[in-house]
Amino acid sequence: MTTTPAHPVMSFYGFVRMPFDKDFEIAEAFSSPSLANAVAMLALGVETEDILLVSGPIGSGKSVALRSFIAALDPNRYAPVYLRGLGLTASDLVKSVLLSLLVEPPYNYAKARTLYFKSIAEQPRKPVVVLD
Repeated sequence: MTTTPAHPVMSFYGFVRMPFDKDFEIAEAFSSPSLANAVAMLALGVETEDILLVSGPIGSGKSVALRSFIAALDPNRYAPVYLRGLGLTASDLVKSVLLSLLVEPPYNYAKARTLYFKSIAEQPRKPVVVLD
């Protein structure tokens, strides 16, 4: 059985996984007043706004804040949809959200968009779509 060699950074510092990777357990996130403030602002905004934007420089903790926010959402009131990645077309976005809400999207974008708006309105829990 062959294993791939560890990244040089991991070997040099003795890490068991790459630091600053987006794939981590929220419990491993460093708790700080700034993170708590960001999560609180998102929680406040999700109650009254349709669109929220989190912006900042690379490495400032946007993904950690978003994932912490999603983890803190009341699962009885909200249906979180977390999508990662660049280059999503409008069609990909609509179809990904539908799939996350357990709705089979049609191939045609116009039909998928119509089904998206219908499905969002019919959801028992408020969908919260996060694009990271």
